[in-house]
This record gives sequence, C-alpha cells and structure tokens, in this order.
Amino acid sequence: IAIAGNVDAGKSTLLSVLTTGKQDNGRGSARLSVFNFPHEVVSGRTSSIGHQILGYNNQGKVMNYSGNRVLHWPEIVRNSSKVVSFYDLAGHEKYLKTTIFGLSSSRPDMCMIMVGANRGIMRMTREHIFLCKTLDIPFCIVITKIDMVKECSNVLEETLQSITNLMKKPGIRRIPIKIHSEDDIVRCAMHIHSKTIVPIFSVSNTTLEGIPYLHKFLNMLPKRQIDHENI
Repeated sequence: IAIAGNVDAGKSTLLSVLTTGKQDNGRGSARLSVFNFPHEVVSGRTSSIGHQILGYNNQGKVMNYSGNRVLHWPEIVRNSSKVVSFYDLAGHEKYLKTTIFGLSSSRPDMCMIMVGANRGIMRMTREHIFLCKTLDIPFCIVITKIDMVKECSNVLEETLQSITNLMKKPGIRRIPIKIHSEDDIVRCAMHIHSKTIVPIFSVSNTTLEGIPYLHKFLNMLPKRQIDHENI
C-alpha cells in the first residue's frame, strides 16, 4: 500500500497510528516513529520513502503491538497471517519526483490518498490522484483531521463535496463510496480492483475515530492480480 497526498495531510501520522496503535497528541508526536532522517523530524515533512509493515492475525487483530510495547518486524511477521507493507511517500511539491518513483517502482496493490478535512483538495492531491489513474493503481481517499472540524460541519461537507466532484470528472469517472458501515467495507474490498469505485474514509489520529474501519478494510483487501505478460 502506498500512502500519498498533499503535504501536512497527516500521512506519516496516520501510518504511525495504524502501526503502533498510539494516538497522536494533535501536534504530530506520532509521526516521529516513522521518519527516516533527523531533518524530517525537524521540518515535520517526509522527504524520503518510508517503509513500515502492519500484521493481522486470522481474526483480523493487529499484531504490531502487545500492550504498550511495539513489536519488532520479525515478531510481527511470525505472529501474523497477513502482512501489509506500506510506502510512505512525500507530499511536498519539491519531492514530487521521489513520490513518482515510489508509485511507479513499487507497483502497490492500492494507494491511500490523504486529504486534510480542514484544507480539502489541494493541487498535489490532484497530482497524486491522476498519477494513480495514469499508473493504473486502485486508490481510496482518507479524510484526516476530522476532529479539527467537529464544530464546523460545513467544512467537512465542502471537503466531501469537492472529492465527489473530482471523482466524477471525465479524467477519473469513479463512484465515490463514503464508508459508514461494515457492509460498505466488504463491498469496497471486493470491488476495489475493478477500478470503478473509490472508498472514502473519515478518520481522526487524535481520537482514533474511523481507524477500526480502516483496519478492517486493510485486512480484507485482496492482493492485486498483475498480468506480467503485458508489463
């Protein structure tokens, strides 16, 4: 799974919350565990391709941590029946070449495109969506920071509307499906590789709202069948 989206959309923070189970403090404390370089910690921005794994057992339980202890990769792999590999890509325009390299070289089964609820669709968000379309990579949209717009529901509605409008444009033409129940998750997991739908998740890294739905979807997501003869 590749993780893309505009800078400051919460990509590294979400990846850390998924893999460690620890809430963010609202100021990016969670993302410190997934950065590769000291300058990324200082700037708070990813400039390289980060790599993390997430393990699930046969009941769909996350195997990355036990209590407050985050397990090492060999332990995660040993205890899991399914392992998801993540590529955390850079969101800043300055590192667009790095993001293109990450998407084109890793051939991910899916790309998660982050959209900040407080900022909506940005220029780099559109770039990453069209990159997925061009490279024939299925994608879903994850709206982050929904806790920041609780008092302003119209902001979240505007963000959802802008995503819906973008999905229906001639260059994309996908059916946006807002995830509200487990039935929605099952339907989207079954049809994500048909490239006709785009699941839309709403999550908060500070309150963990929506994170269980995302875990369930990732656990159910089937591997993409690639026709190697046509590569």
